[in-house]
Amino acid sequence: MASVLAKLGYGWYEQMLSEVGVSTVGDLMASATAAATTTTTTTTTTTNDDDDGARRDRDRVAAFLTANAFSAAHADAIAEEILEIARATEKDKRRQLSKSGSADGMFMMDTLDGAAENAPDFAAGAFEANNSRLSLLREEVKDAKTFPSISPERRAELEGGAGDDDDDEKERRRVAAAEAGLREAATATATATTADAGATTAATATTAATTAATTQETIRSASVGGLYDRAFLDAIAPLYDLHMGAENLGPLLYAWVRFAKPANVLEIGAGYTSMFLLRALEDNAAEIEAYRALRAEGACRCGDAPWSVDAFFTNKNGPDENVIRGTLHCVDNMAHAHTTANAVAAAAERLGLSDRLRLHEADAHDPDLPSLLAPKVEFDMLWIDLGAAHKTERFVRDWWPRVRSDGGIVVVHSSLTNAMSRGWVERARDHCHSQRVRAADGSVERRSAGPEREGGASEFDELGEFETLSLLEPHKMFQNAVTVLQKRGGRFGRYDEPVLTKFP
Repeated sequence: MASVLAKLGYGWYEQMLSEVGVSTVGDLMASATAAATTTTTTTTTTTNDDDDGARRDRDRVAAFLTANAFSAAHADAIAEEILEIARATEKDKRRQLSKSGSADGMFMMDTLDGAAENAPDFAAGAFEANNSRLSLLREEVKDAKTFPSISPERRAELEGGAGDDDDDEKERRRVAAAEAGLREAATATATATTADAGATTAATATTAATTAATTQETIRSASVGGLYDRAFLDAIAPLYDLHMGAENLGPLLYAWVRFAKPANVLEIGAGYTSMFLLRALEDNAAEIEAYRALRAEGACRCGDAPWSVDAFFTNKNGPDENVIRGTLHCVDNMAHAHTTANAVAAAAERLGLSDRLRLHEADAHDPDLPSLLAPKVEFDMLWIDLGAAHKTERFVRDWWPRVRSDGGIVVVHSSLTNAMSRGWVERARDHCHSQRVRAADGSVERRSAGPEREGGASEFDELGEFETLSLLEPHKMFQNAVTVLQKRGGRFGRYDEPVLTKFP
């Protein structure tokens, strides 16, 4: 009662109530019910079936308080507050029961009496929905422990009753006190349950928010990598040579590898860009390991949606394993006047990246090399920077079978503004266009003649289907472009990226 009185600002009434044996809401309800049974007239307000019991209890409480020297206004306010507690308890009970959907859960009592039926920590088995309430009460009152919230005076009354009353009157008073005790216990239990549920919900929400924040920061930081790490930049600085024109290529290739996650990369012409490729492979491994850890904790999610693709992580020796073991194969004969290839191994050792490097000192133009170099490896990415534009066409054709058919890429340096390689680029573009432009009879319409073989076949036909994209550094005179070819299938059919979701 103290909290109810304090909320209303009627703290001085606490002493008055204690003098008549009332210290809890249960005591007050029991006293009001007992007083109502001994009077000839009880004020009752009838509204509807659901509200009738609560209104009856409210009127009883108001009448009892008024009879004990409370002002009528204050008595009504206190009774109304207790009615609101009853309504809140009933509302919470209905909400909980509606979630359960059980047959028992749909059975409702019209007052606080029924709230105890679904209180999880109430006396086990005390109530069942289809039993008579009164008979249950008469059984339960035999054990005063069922009503832990009842004051000592009420407990004594439950155990013995008033000595001068007849048996029927004792029974009525015990039942009335029991009903009040049940209401008090139910109110306390429901309030505690609601509080616990609220605390649990808040804790769950806090935990979810913490997990989401951890997931977001883990993925963000794992994606940053070491591209701009000072130790990395210091180690690779000696490998840069202006003649190679790779100052922007290095970061571009790094970003490409980070994005597409190739496991095996072949570089023709080692040097400055080799270090960016090695750094990207190392950072990819760290990123995938971070994803694995989040998945193991069930935290690799964005809200309610999964953030990772199961097939990428769950197959034995699958893509995730391959990316973690990512390797760079470099081919260079170390003969170029401005080469820095001979410094790659030392820089990789300094940065702890040498385990990912396979440096092959060989002639890239050797026609047997495509068959002999790492023969069991299928390359996801081929980076060609060989400084011989007039040989690009043959070189791509020789190495093309070693590139993965489902989306593998070939990147060629210095391709657009060099007259010796520009023709090759245009013919590649024409070939890609011809794959899309079909005449009514199904034959291929070619935009430009270009070199054709016997029967009108293009030099690119044996490469199968691919797409091309070229990028230009417009501010530079030479070493200023790259052309990318992406394989779109092979002898087993066309490659298309998977569709994973309905929405973005």
